[in-house]
Amino acid sequence: EALTSADAADLVATISASALADAAAAAARYAAIGELLARNEAEADAHAAFDGWTATTAEVGAAMGISARRAGSLLHAAKALRTRLPKIAALLATGAVSERIVAVMTWRTRLVMDPQAAAGIDTELAAAVEQAARYGGVGTLSNDSLDMLVDAAICKHDPDAVRRIHQAARARDISFGKPDDETGLRSVYGAVLATDAPIIDAVLTALASSVCPEDPRSVGERRSDAFALLHTGITALPCRCNRPECPQNTTGATDGNGVVDRTRAGSVVIEVLADQAAIEQAIAEAATKPPGTHSGTINTL
Repeated sequence: EALTSADAADLVATISASALADAAAAAARYAAIGELLARNEAEADAHAAFDGWTATTAEVGAAMGISARRAGSLLHAAKALRTRLPKIAALLATGAVSERIVAVMTWRTRLVMDPQAAAGIDTELAAAVEQAARYGGVGTLSNDSLDMLVDAAICKHDPDAVRRIHQAARARDISFGKPDDETGLRSVYGAVLATDAPIIDAVLTALASSVCPEDPRSVGERRSDAFALLHTGITALPCRCNRPECPQNTTGATDGNGVVDRTRAGSVVIEVLADQAAIEQAIAEAATKPPGTHSGTINTL
């Protein structure tokens, strides 16, 4: 009721105050996590399986009702603010930067190992935040601009960290299969450039959404099928609703039981080992068949 009767200026003031409160709360949370981690690591046996990091992850996860993986991410950020970026931590407490900005800065500086370089980067980033405040704040930067801002500071003070990023990029690969794969399935794992990942994700999402509402597959199944067909240059995922009238049926062909998906078949290349007489006979037989009764490419060796 109070909001419905408030004017626009009061609503904007409420939004601004809540943003500052969120930043201050995040700063307090990170500071507490950092202190708890420092104590647990100092008291725990470094050779124990349940070390200080694991203990802190469990305590933070229980306190916040989040998974161990999410808690671990908070620990990394808290330790970075405590050890590498204390000036950025102070700016978070005042609301000059948001938790999103802090997450980017702590993650992208994760390869900075030299304390002196870390101090220089912290000072550089804090100065950039203060300068950006004159033009609406660092929060107005796009994701790419923010990444470039942090990377420029890293390049200036710790070129080795930049080289480690490049070395990691050169080691990227995509692999298929592992020993415990279930029958009929093949695992896919690897790494792509951070700039490519959102593009691939968007393409898979778009393809998974291109079928009609009657398609029986889950979103995950459709994304998996779309990934398998990316190399064919498809712009729409063949639907499996088994309705000949479906607009997503790209061929209109049926096998008597439903729509036939010929997307994969159209890109098959068959390598044939045969003598010349057999090749000539196959060519002659193919020439006598009506158009459209065979597809694919036959390469003779």
